[in-house]
Amino acid sequence: MNPASRLPRRSGAVLIVALVTTAVTMLVVGTALQQTLRAYRGTSLSLRKPQAHLLVDAGIQRAVERLEEQPDYTGETWDVSAALEDGLTAIIQITIAPVEAENTVQITVSVRLAERSTVALPGIQQTQSIRIRKGT
Repeated sequence: MNPASRLPRRSGAVLIVALVTTAVTMLVVGTALQQTLRAYRGTSLSLRKPQAHLLVDAGIQRAVERLEEQPDYTGETWDVSAALEDGLTAIIQITIAPVEAENTVQITVSVRLAERSTVALPGIQQTQSIRIRKGT
């Protein structure tokens, strides 16, 4: 009698145990990666908020200076990505709208700050409006 024939056949059971173990491992690793990505997004956004606020301030200052130089200035889209650190993109949208009051305009500045990445990470959108008298 062959010694191998005395062993019970459990090759199918071993394969099932291996597949279940692999599936559970993949589930645990996937969950850990998801939590890590969530934490990274939260940290990244909290670090970018002050930068977005500074960009809004820069947009308002630019609009005021342009209005002093060109009274018919109506706004622009300003891409400041080249001035930022690698991996960041920032677009500043400046809009000038006349207000009913004489010689008053409303400056609205919107900033979109995001990371250039292969993973879709949320960006920061910040908007601020002020009213000023033209020529002051």
